[in-house]
Amino acid sequence: MIKRICKRCGKEFLAKPYHVKKWGAIYCSRDCSNKSTALREEKSPHWKGDNVGYCGIHDWLKTHYGLAKKCEQCGSKKNVQWAKIKGVPYKRRRENFWQLCTKCHLDYDGTMVKKGWNKGMPWAKTIREKISIGTKLGMKKVGYNVKL
Repeated sequence: MIKRICKRCGKEFLAKPYHVKKWGAIYCSRDCSNKSTALREEKSPHWKGDNVGYCGIHDWLKTHYGLAKKCEQCGSKKNVQWAKIKGVPYKRRRENFWQLCTKCHLDYDGTMVKKGWNKGMPWAKTIREKISIGTKLGMKKVGYNVKL
């Protein structure tokens, strides 16, 4: 057994040589290991600050401000989501986001379907193959030119 000192609590403990070689044996117990690795936000070694992607920013919003509750455009309480305000960078600031329902979010982003379903664009072959016959029949009834 090898004498080691716990990185978190400073207590001396004995570790098997195999554990020292394989894992470093830097904590005296699982409790110390869990408490040491459960660092959040700025204290975490994986913290990226504002240099983070879409999912990281939205996770941060949900953690600090909860789920979006009421559309700030129309007042709807159904299907509300966080939307980034145009022209501002992705940063961890509440004032860069507002709560919009799905319809208002699509209108705001300019992605509302204008020429019918799928914006009139052709589908990729793999997607065409995955669409069921029932869906294709229903689309044909509505007026889409779909091969069965």
